Amino acid sequence: MEFIQGGNFDFLGKVLTNRDLSKQIISFMISDHNPLWAEFKVRRK
Repeated sequence: MEFIQGGNFDFLGKVLTNRDLSKQIISFMISDHNPLWAEFKVRRK
């Protein structure tokens, strides 16, 4: 399995935009960590 790329997803500004919430309140409601993602290349046999 070969690692291709990875990173994190900054969800602030993309969720709960119809509410007047601070960055701190949103992080308490959802999470204070950005979700991580990774992409791998898998060979077929």
